Amino acid sequence: MYDNVSDIGSFAGAVLEEVETEDKRLARYALSGKGKGASSRALEDTDAAFFCKDGVPRRLGIMGGTFDPIHLGHLNCAERAMEALGLDGVLFIPAGDPAFKQDRDIASTEARLAMCELAVADNPSFCVSDIEIRRHGITYTVDTLERLRAAYGADVEFVFIIGTDSLLTLSDWKDASRLASLANFACVSRPGYEVDPVIVNGLCEAGFHIEFVKAPMFDISSSEVRALCKAGSSIRYLVPYAIRVFIAQHGLYGDERGEGRPTIGFEGSGTEWMY
Repeated sequence: MYDNVSDIGSFAGAVLEEVETEDKRLARYALSGKGKGASSRALEDTDAAFFCKDGVPRRLGIMGGTFDPIHLGHLNCAERAMEALGLDGVLFIPAGDPAFKQDRDIASTEARLAMCELAVADNPSFCVSDIEIRRHGITYTVDTLERLRAAYGADVEFVFIIGTDSLLTLSDWKDASRLASLANFACVSRPGYEVDPVIVNGLCEAGFHIEFVKAPMFDISSSEVRALCKAGSSIRYLVPYAIRVFIAQHGLYGDERGEGRPTIGFEGSGTEWMY
């Protein structure tokens, strides 16, 4: 395909220029301070047109979480599930006041929503909904799915994407029997890892329909990202580029003295952000 090293170098340079342009576009968006509603791919819960066209049934992946912050592991799971299960798209739903995070402080709903919008901005199959953030009080998955079902109707099949840790506690989620009737579940796990068949059989007997997706996994957690930020360590290659910009620009996850955020200049921006 390429006649010499120079051709390869030219092609690589063109690719890098394109990536750099997109990265800078997202970075400037993050630095602009725009947040809720700024992403053209952020969906209202009443807008089903993206996933249900011409009356043809669609399979909609749903990925809920605190996303504090969203990281490459989340995005990898969504992409792998979408590809393996033939999903028409994935809807990311940052939690408003999550029931299982009542014991610690989390970043503001506006910040977590904005980071999700930034993270999915370059993928036309990924969208973000603020359906939980707009609700008052503690949020539960079963309530969210009921609202989505009312909005999307019967033409859209819901596939709720979870990891193996969530699968192990699925039977303990609020109104588990109702939850099982509202969506199928996709469990994404690393190759070679097998969930105890007793647990799977128990969930199936309780009415859950579970599909398994084997995928290379990124060993990343949001708590690890927050800890690295507080320690002043790099989070490069753990979160998307624009998320690093946003975290530093808004002073998220740093220590109380304002330290612990190594910075690097951005040409023409007059600002600095997380390296």
